[in-house]
Amino acid sequence: MHCDYGFFYDWGKGTMVTVASDPPTAPSVFPVRPCTSESGDTVTLTCLATGFRPAAVSFSWTQNGGALSDSLQYPAVLKNKLYSGVSQVRVRRQDWDLRHSFKCRVEHEGGSKEVDFIKADETIQLPSLKIMSMEESNQVTFSCLANDFVPNIFEFKWLKNGKVVKNASLEFTTPSTAVSSDDGTRFSAASFLTLPKETLVDDTRMTCEFSLQRGAKKQQVESVLEYRTRKCSTQEGFDMKIIPPSWEDLLLKRNGEVRCEVTFPKASLVSREVNLSWRDEKMGVLMTPTDPGAQINGKRIILPLDITFEEWNSGVRRTCLLDHGELLEPLKRVYERKDVVKSLKPPSIFMLPPLKQTREGVNHRQHGSKSPFEAYSRLSVPLSEWDVPERAYSCLVHHESVEQNKSYVRSITQNSPQQTTMVNLNMRISDRCKAQ
Repeated sequence: MHCDYGFFYDWGKGTMVTVASDPPTAPSVFPVRPCTSESGDTVTLTCLATGFRPAAVSFSWTQNGGALSDSLQYPAVLKNKLYSGVSQVRVRRQDWDLRHSFKCRVEHEGGSKEVDFIKADETIQLPSLKIMSMEESNQVTFSCLANDFVPNIFEFKWLKNGKVVKNASLEFTTPSTAVSSDDGTRFSAASFLTLPKETLVDDTRMTCEFSLQRGAKKQQVESVLEYRTRKCSTQEGFDMKIIPPSWEDLLLKRNGEVRCEVTFPKASLVSREVNLSWRDEKMGVLMTPTDPGAQINGKRIILPLDITFEEWNSGVRRTCLLDHGELLEPLKRVYERKDVVKSLKPPSIFMLPPLKQTREGVNHRQHGSKSPFEAYSRLSVPLSEWDVPERAYSCLVHHESVEQNKSYVRSITQNSPQQTTMVNLNMRISDRCKAQ
């Protein structure tokens, strides 16, 4: 069935033409359904006959087996040696909606054909409803979103504590938006209601009622929101800290912990069911309070998340997120390495013996002469131990430029009270070779 009346404008009184030399050809007959845009108490049914000759043809209509006399037939039109003809009849909309059976019969010397007209079952799909609120200045705006409904005959209604809202400061409904898919066309729309803030108190019950169609076929769905006054402070009493992994764990163990410590206003708000989590770059959950290792201590929850040296070195992003009913919006903190270095330069290391004038012990200093960073470490030992011949002191340096399980080493020894020997080699010793 079709809904296109544009081609009917070509019909007029016409001119009867007969091609006697060609054999008769029976028509093809098609029903054209009423357009949904039609209004009023009647609908128009159209019967289209095409591809026949000669031009003589007649149409007849029936409703539930009884003849319909109030029909109109247009003269046949010739195109490419074949004719087309159209007949229309107006019927009561009520009969059409009640799915009465209508038939169009076409009589022609090449053969007769008949087509049926019955209103198809109409798809009805109620939408999914979502209601939200937003405060601004001294007003509260409620929004109701209706998605994926059909047909496109709908109505929104707002209720406050079960009573229809009247004289709202601002209430309007957006035009529907159509989206086509393999399952057909679906519609979406929204309604907005703005009320003075002083007319609302905590636990005010706001209802968005959505109706499809009208009359006996009307169907409804609703969504309810219990309004609560927003708190002045969204994070009062809440505190979240991120504690990064230690250098020792990252460089020596090649694995560390980044800790998210959350302090709540009171201990009664703390439980393992709290919506607190570590998230990755795609906001996928990595850890929650129910996972092993999570700690609860009074008003505090601690989530220690493992992070490898490779993850830290590449600058991965981790987010600690708390979504709690006492918060107007989620509380979050982000951990990521800010100083990701693409080109690493190993340190230059120097080990110095104690000065002869110094009698307090060994001074050890290291620095990089051309590096943007420098550091030093000092070891103090009793002079009696330093004077022990052949006793060696070594300094191991770990840096991210060094391969895993390896480190730089510098050594110094006192051969005699008058002579000091320094071993200042650029060695890299595996952790597996160190004395236990």
